[in-house]
Amino acid sequence: MNINKKYFIALIIWTILICVFKKYNLIALDTETIKQYLVSNTQYTMIAFIGLWVIRLLFFIPGVILMVLGGICFGSMKGFLLSMLGFILSETLVYLAGRKFSNSQLRNLINSKHPEMVPLIEKYKFKFLALGVLCPVAPTDIICFLSASTRVSYIKYILSIILANTPAMLLYSYMGIGYKDSVYSITLLVISISIITFYSTTIWNSLKDKVGC
Repeated sequence: MNINKKYFIALIIWTILICVFKKYNLIALDTETIKQYLVSNTQYTMIAFIGLWVIRLLFFIPGVILMVLGGICFGSMKGFLLSMLGFILSETLVYLAGRKFSNSQLRNLINSKHPEMVPLIEKYKFKFLALGVLCPVAPTDIICFLSASTRVSYIKYILSIILANTPAMLLYSYMGIGYKDSVYSITLLVISISIITFYSTTIWNSLKDKVGC
């Protein structure tokens, strides 16, 4: 798979738009109001936030959005911990689905749309799984589903995605805090994300070439 350049371009465009909107107050996020609400409803909002991680699978909501939202609503560290819990739960469900439907038409449909995935997973196993989680523009849930369908160990599966996702999740959680503090902090974080995207896609394409996909 060529990780689509249009996704990377879209990321840059959205970043520029957010910075412009923030600078000229075209959008407003009253974080103090949100904080006051969260303080008075902490238990319910945390449960609801984790629930969002589960239902995102049905509505194809990117995990990045929820990571940033966690930082905005709960602060960087608590947002990170809640996002990690939600991420583990959602990817566990993906793992169970991958094991259950390993020989189904669903897997065949996904495989037909992403024919390069299975050869890469079979050759590089957890290295490719970790790369798929790390890369911001990779179809992470699809990679996790196909990895599970190859009967990988759950412990190795979950440890791989936790280790691969931790640095980026910390970054995105802090990005939520940076939104209300400074446009420049957002810009710096997005530059970091862009660098991660560039290097992870370079490694991805190199692995793909090695297996002749």
